[in-house]
Amino acid sequence: MTHDEMNNPISHKQKLVDLLQNSKDASILDYGCGKGDFINLLLSNPEPPKLIIAADADPAMMQSISNIFTDPIKRGLVIPKTVSSPSELSGYKFDKVICHNVLECVDDRLAFINSFKSLLNDKATFVLSHHDFDTAIYNSSFKELTRDLVHHFSDTQQEWQTFSDGQMGRKIPGLINHSVFKDCASCTTWRLVDNDFSPGTYGFLMADMMMDVGKGTFNDGEMMAWQQDLVEKSQSGEYYFAIDLVVASCVIS
Repeated sequence: MTHDEMNNPISHKQKLVDLLQNSKDASILDYGCGKGDFINLLLSNPEPPKLIIAADADPAMMQSISNIFTDPIKRGLVIPKTVSSPSELSGYKFDKVICHNVLECVDDRLAFINSFKSLLNDKATFVLSHHDFDTAIYNSSFKELTRDLVHHFSDTQQEWQTFSDGQMGRKIPGLINHSVFKDCASCTTWRLVDNDFSPGTYGFLMADMMMDVGKGTFNDGEMMAWQQDLVEKSQSGEYYFAIDLVVASCVIS
């Protein structure tokens, strides 16, 4: 595995898109598209793809995609699909597939990974990635609370999740080794780093999520003091956040 550090809050998403390599005139599947961050990046490319299927199991996300990408949808460039498994896309073939932060929400993860094989054209690229939430670290004056918040967030199955695993990232290499992609995949670990605690950075987003999930378990006043400490450390130049992102890049020859 290689190890990278990236300070730009969106650089890891652009780098994941870059792993798809040349997307000119390609048919692309964004599985678990959420609100469309990857779609934005793909459409902003000077040589955009010919088709993007935006797939997600959440109807609310599909509505968001429809609202945000109205014009590309009208032109047939982006097609939203509400699906609960890749097998529901069996009528399509793709040159590129990206699936980010979805795997923990799946029951049979190996079968899920293998199911993408039938959706790929010859000489296709499949990028599978997931944050390893349990690796998150903050430079905080509240050492024990920081540990507890990270672990509680990583171990909590939220209401919208059928399955969850806060250590999913570290399991990707092993799953790939047992998958149909084992002979054409490479796995890497990227270290994402923030030195600024502000909206738009990943550390800020994760702190907000941890505090939300921690309600009812941790004291609200203590969590607010923890957050304020991060703000002050950012202002004094002492703030540091890091988390691992594990990436499998599968290139079909």
